[in-house]
Amino acid sequence: MKKTTIILFSFALLLMIAGAILCFVGTQSGDVFDSTIVADEPVTHDIGNNVKSIVVNLDEVTVNVYGGASRSYVETVNVNDKHIKSKSSTELSISDKTSFIDLIIDTVQNFTGLRNLFFREQVNTGAKTVNVYISKDVDLTQFTVYADRGTVNIRDMASTTTYTIEVEKTTDNITLENIATGSNIHMTVGDGSVSVKGLRAVKLEANIQNGNFYFTPIDSPEYGYNYDLSTDNGSIYVNEDDSLSTKNGSKSSLS
Repeated sequence: MKKTTIILFSFALLLMIAGAILCFVGTQSGDVFDSTIVADEPVTHDIGNNVKSIVVNLDEVTVNVYGGASRSYVETVNVNDKHIKSKSSTELSISDKTSFIDLIIDTVQNFTGLRNLFFREQVNTGAKTVNVYISKDVDLTQFTVYADRGTVNIRDMASTTTYTIEVEKTTDNITLENIATGSNIHMTVGDGSVSVKGLRAVKLEANIQNGNFYFTPIDSPEYGYNYDLSTDNGSIYVNEDDSLSTKNGSKSSLS
């Protein structure tokens, strides 16, 4: 290969790398300085009766789930519309996590010049909230929440849903109340406490690094009691009594 060809090839490669970096930086900046105005008032998104899976994956968010609604829909506050994606009529994703390839595609599709790439309009979106209303006509099989900071409240759900909740730091107690599911519930919490009341499930698994677990079981559960609960630095209370759990220093467990 000629020396000139090698130089041109290297220069082209450098341009490609620089372009990719610009796309990445510019789109990442757009999460903070986004030109899309997000209203403080709730925005309603109909999800229909075919939805099977709902995934919420946001940096900081309060998620509320209400069963027994007259119709199924999602209500968002201060969540950018571009973060709400339906892969199909059965899958709904609300996520501010984007792959590197998606960042490049988004930047290319919406590119309006270098000035807007680095100096987008700053918008204070406020606290993010996702309210999910599920009717009895929906057979929701998967509900998942990932958040660096926030809380989750789920009430009055009767379904076959598998729940997965992972929150690094809670802004308030995570609460599950009057939940009946023919599947499992998995919870992982960094800092914060969890309260579970009136639960029927095949299995409840929960680990809390720093916080307490408050559990009020139903006397005669349909699926039997099967739980694996642990806290690395906290206590487990069953009917407000922590004597049933096994203690090892600051750790508590119940299974």
